[in-house]
Amino acid sequence: MARFFYSVRYRRIQRLLLAGVLCWLVGGAYAANDEQLNQVVVPVSQQSAQALQKVMPKALGQALIRLSGNSSVLTIPAIAAQLPQAQTLVTSYRYTKPEQGKSLTAVITFNQAALTQLLEQAGQTVWARQRPTTLVWVEQQQLVGQPVLAATDDSAVVDRLRQVAAERGVTVLLPMMDLQDKAAMTITPGRDLVASRQALMQRYGVSS
Repeated sequence: MARFFYSVRYRRIQRLLLAGVLCWLVGGAYAANDEQLNQVVVPVSQQSAQALQKVMPKALGQALIRLSGNSSVLTIPAIAAQLPQAQTLVTSYRYTKPEQGKSLTAVITFNQAALTQLLEQAGQTVWARQRPTTLVWVEQQQLVGQPVLAATDDSAVVDRLRQVAAERGVTVLLPMMDLQDKAAMTITPGRDLVASRQALMQRYGVSS
């Protein structure tokens, strides 16, 4: 079965994220489902038909990128022509009560079959509905102490990574970087890097 482990140096992280590069393979632990892939959460200014109409093209664009994995899919003429008519593909919507300090959001669900048909007619491949969780190991060489980004870190890199993953409908995990993770990544005479990575993947359930 496939393993999921994506390691990247900090000096490359921005280029990779901006390019939407995420490592996901077939097999392992799965997270995304149909409802997540065709359902988009977007900020809205208020609970009104006009405000909702304004954000629907953006929401449709996010859903199409998520389903196709192609960040340039919105430039295809047939798809670009559909964006202003996004409301015709909506099956339901609801508003979410904002938390303190956050904006009001709308949860918009699009017709899965219609999105698939639109992409296929435009010659685009539709990604598999179920996508594996990916463990991401990001090393920041300029940091002293703990150069590896942890799941609890307050970092722009972590935020951007999660944003890109959400846009693609992929769930990513970062290591906790606790004593167990640090021990797993310690290279000893009888333990090489491959064995260390396998130990991490087993802990986070991203290999079988």
